[in-house]
Amino acid sequence: MPEKTAVIDSYAGLRLPDAAAKSLPWITVKDLLWFLYYYPFRLLSGRLPRRMLYWIAGPLFQLRFRSQRKRAARRMMAFPGVGITADQAPRIARRSVSKFAASEMDNLLLADSSLDGRICCDGIGGLDHLEQARAAGKGVLILTAHFYASRIAKRYLTKLGYPVMTVRVQPSSGAMTSRLGRRFLYPRYAEFLHRVFRDEVYVHQPDCALRILKRLRSGGLVNIHLDGQHLRKAVEWPFLGAPWRFPAGYFELIRASGCQVVPMLATGNGAGVRIQFGEALETIPADGSDEFAAANLPLLAGAIERQIRDHPEDWSKWIS
Repeated sequence: MPEKTAVIDSYAGLRLPDAAAKSLPWITVKDLLWFLYYYPFRLLSGRLPRRMLYWIAGPLFQLRFRSQRKRAARRMMAFPGVGITADQAPRIARRSVSKFAASEMDNLLLADSSLDGRICCDGIGGLDHLEQARAAGKGVLILTAHFYASRIAKRYLTKLGYPVMTVRVQPSSGAMTSRLGRRFLYPRYAEFLHRVFRDEVYVHQPDCALRILKRLRSGGLVNIHLDGQHLRKAVEWPFLGAPWRFPAGYFELIRASGCQVVPMLATGNGAGVRIQFGEALETIPADGSDEFAAANLPLLAGAIERQIRDHPEDWSKWIS
């Protein structure tokens, strides 16, 4: 039997603009980069070949995120379970930033529905696993980690007739570091992300659980990132050789709905995404919420641990 997990209440609300914003500068270099992203790059996204956009954006992101790249390399050493050596870490961090740049260019593609036809797929494996899970009739929870290609993969699946609801965190204006950013760029940023995801529910919405259950009970597909850490209630468990806090509410949703849980791995980018579904996970029944989480967390966490070990440069948590 798995050891008892610790359940912690740890919810902090969204940090929206307040009186402290008055001390912020009017504009920063970050604001200018956001402006370039929303306008010139967005205009180019529909006209240039995808790989050319990646080629243009890559060096800019390497320069802009050089400090985050160094921090990411150090962070890799704090997760010994991934198996990255000190010599490998800087190279993996650099590749991760390049994949981050490609994913941001792909967001421009996703935000414009007229460009959906430009998404290319290099192959889908294990689709029979997804079909078998759907046939059970209780909905499917698609289990992922924060991989750069997940968004583009879900849009491609929607094109194939597999619409996926994404469970995500509502963007906060706290990420903007200037008055201009909070007043002008933040509303556009939030609206832009809504166009990227389209079919979404925010974890902080009061009806979040009800909307997820409704989708599952209708036989639909819902995607959760198990490694997300914006939590009302967390379950602690070792992850990649270090402590991690997992969303406890997801386990209650699985227990209440009786849905199937299918791992999905997405790699590549909009010029050629690769999707792989695993077999549905055999969850262990339990009477209570805490008991169910304790019994099944090692199973679900183990599934995404293997993905990260096999594709460390695709995990966005090194950078974010």
